[in-house]
Amino acid sequence: MYTKTLLLSLFLSPVFLFSQAEPLLGHPLLPSDTGFVFKVTEQMPLFPGCDNTLEYMKLKQCSDKKMLEFIYGTLRYPEDAIEDGIEGMAVVSFIVEKDGRMTSINATRTVCPSITEESLYIIDVMAMDLPPWRPGMQGGKPVRVHVNLPIKFRLPRD
Repeated sequence: MYTKTLLLSLFLSPVFLFSQAEPLLGHPLLPSDTGFVFKVTEQMPLFPGCDNTLEYMKLKQCSDKKMLEFIYGTLRYPEDAIEDGIEGMAVVSFIVEKDGRMTSINATRTVCPSITEESLYIIDVMAMDLPPWRPGMQGGKPVRVHVNLPIKFRLPRD
């Protein structure tokens, strides 16, 4: 398949590092009684698999690398999208809960049905088969954080 030649881009820094610690209130993904969900926190949630004794910025770099490795290893470019020459960026959103679980998984930007399905599949595997994330921290306490994860699908150039 096109796994090795597939170019997948994740723009993690803009997604995880932009700064404003306002809760998402009235967000369509959340029932109003679930409490605050932050867009950005002092320490953003981290993908599992790194040494938690590292300083936060090194831990973040390791976490981002581990997430890319997981996505590269899991993603399969849909055959119909290859045949139709479809490229683009899908965005999947989810909430990392105080205990590191992933909830409220949704496609927030779609390219075509099969790319959307593949993007959601990757996040579902993350949520079900991997250890919990390290939760976001605000004021030294774990908090719920809304995450947008863009996944760019680009066909190999000959």
